[in-house]
Amino acid sequence: MAGRAAIACGCRRTCRHLLRRDADHGPKGHGTQFGLPIPTIESPSQAPAFVDARIAEGSAYIKIVYDAGDAYNISLPSIDETVLRAVVAAARARGKLAIVHVGSRRAAETAIAAGANGLVHTFGDELPPAQLVRL
Repeated sequence: MAGRAAIACGCRRTCRHLLRRDADHGPKGHGTQFGLPIPTIESPSQAPAFVDARIAEGSAYIKIVYDAGDAYNISLPSIDETVLRAVVAAARARGKLAIVHVGSRRAAETAIAAGANGLVHTFGDELPPAQLVRL
């Protein structure tokens, strides 16, 4: 994709990850381990302002990190489904693509059900069912 990306929301020209499954790319979630300053969110009520701030920074799309590490046998803080849905809805309401970083089949299915426009990366913990492939 051309332009700037918000990693879930927080990239500029280089990606800065930011979502948690139990809080949205929440504090200490995947991406924060690289030592870059990354905006994070912890509740659905923060989603509109969070997405607006990423757009104001020049983001062309919103990347949401929804990955608790379960597919890799590790545990990472992550946003919960309510935060995922709120960020997806806020992005789409503003005409931005909502793409979701996933690591597991369950996370991929949840992201699609939440209305994500697409997935970033793929999952390898199990084979996808035919229904998911057709999507």
